[in-house]
Amino acid sequence: MTMSRLLLVGLTCAAGGAEARVPAFVDPEPEPIFPIGPIVGVPFPPPPLPAPPSGGRQDHGRIVCPVIGMFVKNGLLVPDARGFVTKAQTKAAFLEAGVPSHIATETTEANFRSAACSRCPERINPFEMNTIRGGASRGSPFGGAQEHFRSTGIRDTDNGVPRAGAFDFGQGRCLPSDGRWTSSAVACFAGLWDRDPGCGGVTSNDVDTLKRPSGCGRCEGALANPRCASQLGGAIDFMFEAFRDPSTGRITAGDWRGMWLDLELPAHFRGGGGGYPPAPRPPSPPSVSVCTGRAPIPAFKTCSSAPHCCMSGLECVQGRCVPLVGVPRPPIELRPTH
Repeated sequence: MTMSRLLLVGLTCAAGGAEARVPAFVDPEPEPIFPIGPIVGVPFPPPPLPAPPSGGRQDHGRIVCPVIGMFVKNGLLVPDARGFVTKAQTKAAFLEAGVPSHIATETTEANFRSAACSRCPERINPFEMNTIRGGASRGSPFGGAQEHFRSTGIRDTDNGVPRAGAFDFGQGRCLPSDGRWTSSAVACFAGLWDRDPGCGGVTSNDVDTLKRPSGCGRCEGALANPRCASQLGGAIDFMFEAFRDPSTGRITAGDWRGMWLDLELPAHFRGGGGGYPPAPRPPSPPSVSVCTGRAPIPAFKTCSSAPHCCMSGLECVQGRCVPLVGVPRPPIELRPTH
């Protein structure tokens, strides 16, 4: 019997000197019962925020795309019960997190069924995007996830374990001396693997032969032959552009490594620099936050699109309105839209 049901069984009372049995009663529409804390009307202590869902799977090492992997692992892109995401869902997640519109559009058009990719699937299972295995050179399957022309092989592994050694090799060759990645350093990083297997030295992990650019030889890369420009360099450049620190235009060595190997969002992105809901802040003098065009949002409801609209006593943290005891919340000024 749960606490959410009011249960009275076998109560005895006196009635004219005789005992009477009160029949059992169950409230047909029970209300949840919570201990009430210092914030009136808000359950306390609050239930923990749910772990980022991934369609039931937690083997994030099998997600070969670091950007999709970061979004899935951190709960910004949630696969359905069968593990799939759609183009519209993915694009919306990118835009809501602050990814530039041209990147959100071009990447989803290139990976989901569209005029730009007739071989692409309508839906993608992020955990099953490695469709060319064993270092093969062939085309990606029609209607399945489409691999890039060439690959670094850092996350594109058959066992789901990222190759830290491959990343460290690229970092050792291309990271600037100040320990921060730049656009040109990222181009150097992508270019290290921009040759077909069998060309000697460091090469691509595999090759989607259907995506070979016209005029690009097997042992040529985009840095030496611009006609070899492909998704290998383009996707990594987009990744840098979308996640670089807006205050410096760069990404620290630790953040770039964490993105590739652990699917961790950069520190500045987690803090709101890239549109990700900010972490809890220390107490500060209250000021007026403007909530335009909507009613205040109650506890534990989504607030990603309106972070200043949580009810009094609540704060928007990781996309939900939650109580923060001891942290003053600025008063809300409601303004209607016109």
